[in-house]
Amino acid sequence: MQVYTPAEDTFFLADYVEETINCSSALEVGVGSGYITRVLASRSEYVVGTDVSVEAVYSAKDYLRSGGVENVDLVVANQADPFRESSFQIVVSNPPYLPCEYEEEPLWCGGPRGIEFTLSLARTARSLLRGGGKLVLVASSLSDVNALVLQLKNLYSNVYVVQEKGVSLFEKLFILECEV
Repeated sequence: MQVYTPAEDTFFLADYVEETINCSSALEVGVGSGYITRVLASRSEYVVGTDVSVEAVYSAKDYLRSGGVENVDLVVANQADPFRESSFQIVVSNPPYLPCEYEEEPLWCGGPRGIEFTLSLARTARSLLRGGGKLVLVASSLSDVNALVLQLKNLYSNVYVVQEKGVSLFEKLFILECEV
């Protein structure tokens, strides 16, 4: 499995994290290269990062170590499955969000409608967040983003589209913030 190379969606989320996050404990699901993890570590006392790819975890570990980042633990895991309830103030993810079969290309395929991976993560993250905690996600207009927001509203007390950015003639990216 490849390591997700930082792209426009990565930088979009990293800028948002840099501008708005300040917390004691954070989880990033899908660390990829570790780019967002590094930004999150500068805004948090302690960060845990997960990725299903062993290669991604090693790549992120090397990247973080080269930057002198020491407040991060990395775990090879499916999404956020290994953690206990109420462990984090914030969960951040740039999940795979394009409509296609996840098994075909897990780096960017979010399921048939592009939202299935994100909804699975949102269900898991809900129990991991402390009171007042937030889930922060990237979503794409190429997926069924309206259905995603509706379903997130069934899981979280507040769901906001806090930023959007056009990345081509045919696609917009959104940052969604979901409050417990």
